[in-house]
Amino acid sequence: MAAMFVAENVSAQWNVSWDIAPEVFTTNIHSDPTGMPLINVNSKKTYLGYFVGATYNFNLVDNLGIAIGGQFRWDRQHKAKSIFGPLKRRHIENLFLCDIPVMLNYGINLNRDWKITPFIGPMLSYGLGGNIKICDQDYSNATTFPWYGTHDWGHDYKRLNLYGLGGVSCSYKQFNLSIGYRYGILDLDKDDISTTHTSGFFVGLGYTL
Repeated sequence: MAAMFVAENVSAQWNVSWDIAPEVFTTNIHSDPTGMPLINVNSKKTYLGYFVGATYNFNLVDNLGIAIGGQFRWDRQHKAKSIFGPLKRRHIENLFLCDIPVMLNYGINLNRDWKITPFIGPMLSYGLGGNIKICDQDYSNATTFPWYGTHDWGHDYKRLNLYGLGGVSCSYKQFNLSIGYRYGILDLDKDDISTTHTSGFFVGLGYTL
């Protein structure tokens, strides 16, 4: 109740949203372990992604505002890996992250009910953890590894990332639809011979309180 009272008196608003946010990890290997340079050697890992979150939008002047928030994100990959000939095993990865976006935005009122709001800004992200499961097709004989790690199945990545993101939101009264793109600026790879960056589009539904 106190937060709602303050929001009303300083011309600020809460927005809660649920988004679909696939993510691609792109690794570029620029030299081999002996230091010899390589050209165009890269690989991509694609994850399904979802997040829920809330932002608090402060009105700075006229229709210009800044939104600060937090969100919980889940990246997931599920595929079959061949072992010997037709024999396959399931490879399931789950990664959980916490994001803090800070977005400069400008609302353009089309009429009384409709509004378009472009937004742009940075987003700090931290990998909370996750797991990698290798099992048979019927989910038996499962072996589980932590997502972060230097073992055979884990990823030797840094947990902290910084994104640049931008997009646009279309609002009808208290409901809004957002689409945008984000790109991970920091290199997540701990190895000196390669770099790994993340990127992806997102689309979400929100409700303004």
